[in-house]
Amino acid sequence: MKLSSKKYRGERPKMCHVVEKLENALRLQEIFEDVEQKRLYYEEISKASSPRLVYRSEEHLKLLLSKGIFLNRGKTWFCLDKDGEHCEMISAAECLIPVRIVSSDYYYHKKKSRLGVKSRFAVNYDIPYSRQFKTHVKTQFLSSHITYTLNLVFHSDQYTTNDYLGINYILAGETKSSSVYLANKREDGWLMAELYQFNSDSRNVDFEITFQSNDPLLVEGIEFLPVERVDHQVLEDEDEDIQTHTYSEQKLPWEYGQINESGDVWVSRAKNREICYMLSAKVALLKEEWRWRSLPESRFEEVAFDPHGSFWIFFSTDRLSSETTYATYLVYRLEENHFGFEPPLKVKSGDYLVGRKDSWFIYLLWPQIPIIRPKVYQSTHNPMNRPQTIYLPQQRDDGWMEVKVWEFRVPFTTDNYSQSPFTTNSNSKNLRLTLHSENSLKGLIVQGIEFRPTHEDVGYPGYDTECSYDSE
Repeated sequence: MKLSSKKYRGERPKMCHVVEKLENALRLQEIFEDVEQKRLYYEEISKASSPRLVYRSEEHLKLLLSKGIFLNRGKTWFCLDKDGEHCEMISAAECLIPVRIVSSDYYYHKKKSRLGVKSRFAVNYDIPYSRQFKTHVKTQFLSSHITYTLNLVFHSDQYTTNDYLGINYILAGETKSSSVYLANKREDGWLMAELYQFNSDSRNVDFEITFQSNDPLLVEGIEFLPVERVDHQVLEDEDEDIQTHTYSEQKLPWEYGQINESGDVWVSRAKNREICYMLSAKVALLKEEWRWRSLPESRFEEVAFDPHGSFWIFFSTDRLSSETTYATYLVYRLEENHFGFEPPLKVKSGDYLVGRKDSWFIYLLWPQIPIIRPKVYQSTHNPMNRPQTIYLPQQRDDGWMEVKVWEFRVPFTTDNYSQSPFTTNSNSKNLRLTLHSENSLKGLIVQGIEFRPTHEDVGYPGYDTECSYDSE
């Protein structure tokens, strides 16, 4: 019996389904080939490790690689991160070129301080302290098509995490240098500063960087780490506007509340009925440290702008809810012609004047890191991958910016409303904000200081968690 062509055509698979199956098969083949290539590559790496790795299975090999191994006669450290991407660290013995080392006397006396920061590289033992040096790094084991950070790992006897770090650096072929202001302290005791971000086109990159430091540094090496993002996105070519970058924006509607009779305090409540305050700049700041003017976008009659230099913030906790942890925010904006706000502001609590040395850092602009492009003139900036403080600016929905400057807990009291919130008494607080090297703060406009309850435990300034806010 002869089948009709119409019936025969109806039983044939559609072309789109055929193409889809072919594409799926191709993807599976590519995945298989990629897995096989990685397996062979890891086996070659294991043979080159020092000492040579002994493993029972492929999973055992990956476990050993995730813990880290030495390559290149102990001068390179290689490991896999939690996503299976490659991390590589080049030792100072392999890449450091001292230009200006410190005196032999300093070097002799500071050898003892190395006991607290033992290098993973045995070949680094005789590396000198340097104020000026170059690093010439040539990687061999990076993952392809991954965004990496390039980090300086070092030790400094003078630097503490509550002080500025003065390091300038420049990539060979560039004309403009960059600066490092803060560094992260790692679990092994070494300091780490993020210098650049770049996209790896292959396992091999070649960078030469010149450094100038105010203090003598002991360099352990240069470390390449994948950017910590959910999807390892390729850096965009467009230079991001620093002020309009998305800062995990919180919606902070300010229509729920009322201003007091004197027009200098905005009062509202969170959903749990805890009190929220915003003090006007006129109340919280010293008049003689600022210039003053009216601004239509402000809730208050006057805003403060262009401080003469560093400035004080004053407030009292008496009218705040007792047994409540509050976050304190500087509500501000920057003029279009602002300049020099890239360094962080150092914040010191008022107790600093009576012996306590608590200080921490905030940013008025999101910290930016230079991006290394295939061509030097394409270099631009991206948000820092691991900011050294979580006190970072956020965009508010009322058009202003804010940054958390402090967090504190109001103790229990039976009379929270007995005094003005601005009375100088035992519950008065004051903070001193200073820009690096006392640079000008011209272009800064402050509307006020806002207090919002948070249910996080109070941590050491600069290391606590971000607050949230709900309006009524």
